[in-house]
Amino acid sequence: MRLYSIILGSALLAGCSGAVKKDASILNEHVEYGRQVALAKNFSKETDFTALRMAYTETGHYSPYAVKDIKPIIDAMQKEDFGRCRRLALRHLEREFVSLAANYAAMVCHKELGKEDISDRYRFILNGLIDSIFESGDGRSADTAFVTISGEELYSFIRLSGLAVESQSLVRKNGRVFDLMKVVDPETDEKVNLYFDVTLQTTKGLKFPEK
Repeated sequence: MRLYSIILGSALLAGCSGAVKKDASILNEHVEYGRQVALAKNFSKETDFTALRMAYTETGHYSPYAVKDIKPIIDAMQKEDFGRCRRLALRHLEREFVSLAANYAAMVCHKELGKEDISDRYRFILNGLIDSIFESGDGRSADTAFVTISGEELYSFIRLSGLAVESQSLVRKNGRVFDLMKVVDPETDEKVNLYFDVTLQTTKGLKFPEK
């Protein structure tokens, strides 16, 4: 079985779905978002991937619990229909450039189609996005939680780190909201708890009642 067939599994596709606007004017909707996208597409070392991710949350396209559009991309990749995978991934990235799953698919499918230079572009973007999350904390406690902006980003980050999710629970602390993820390394069976600060997505997405 190919590696990418198991990295992005069903857990990535779990969660709530929602409509995503398809207005192509997204790059003009937020100046910083458009600027960072342009830098990333040009392999610029000046790209601030954290600024890129945060700017995306300020656009009208931000829908932190919409994951249903990822499923066809992953299905095409797993079926090795790389042409369709490429088309779907690029279409998704037009409206959600920060998607880990879509950037990963674009990287893999371009490589399989013999387009190494384009694959390298998406590898650069994917690595930048993942590094941005690692730079936000170590995930070992609520105080040092990884900061994620969507359900898809959270699950993709875990899967692309080579880990599998065993359970998920909601934690509140100091006015912030966290997903406590119990994960396991399939190769070593080592289990660990990882905290993800999901305050941003719960504030702009689903609303949870105050306790």
